[in-house]
Amino acid sequence: MCRLFLLILFICWSAFASSQSFLYLKKLGGKQAIIYKEGDEIRFQMKDNEHFAQGIIESFGEDHFVIHETIVKLSDIYRYDIRGISNNNFNYRFSSNTLIFAGGILPLAELANQQVSGSGENKGIHGSVWTASGLLVAGGLLLKWLEPKYFKPGWKRKATIIQK
Repeated sequence: MCRLFLLILFICWSAFASSQSFLYLKKLGGKQAIIYKEGDEIRFQMKDNEHFAQGIIESFGEDHFVIHETIVKLSDIYRYDIRGISNNNFNYRFSSNTLIFAGGILPLAELANQQVSGSGENKGIHGSVWTASGLLVAGGLLLKWLEPKYFKPGWKRKATIIQK
C-alpha cells in the first residue's frame, strides 16, 4: 500500500513539475511552429521602435512575457527574429544543406562508378551529371535564400501564450 501511495505521489509530482507555459508561434494551416520556453533567449522588434530587443524570458502571463523585469505584451511586438533558433521548423536548412551536399557528391559518385564498373578508359563526367549536380546545388542555394528570417504576427501567423 505504501508503494502504491508513493507511486501516485511521484506521478502527480512529475505532472506538476513538467507543466510549464510557453510562447507558441504558428502559421495557420501549417504544421510548423516555434516554441519559446522560460529561460529561452528571444529577439524581437516592438511596433514603436526600429531596433530589436533581446533577452531571456523569465516568465509568462496571459498575454505577455517578462524580460529583465519588463513586461512585454504580445500585441506590442511587430516581429520576432527567428534566425538561429534550434527548434525553428519554418526554415529549410536541413533540406537546403542536403541538396547542396548531394549536388557536390554526385560528380564524385559518377567518377567512382566508372572506376568500379571497369568501363575501360576514364571518359570523365558526363554532361547530364554536371547538369543534375548544378540543379541540386542551385535548388539548395535557392532554399537558403528563401528561408524566413522573421516571424511577423498577423492574419495568418499567430503568437499565443499557452498556459499549462
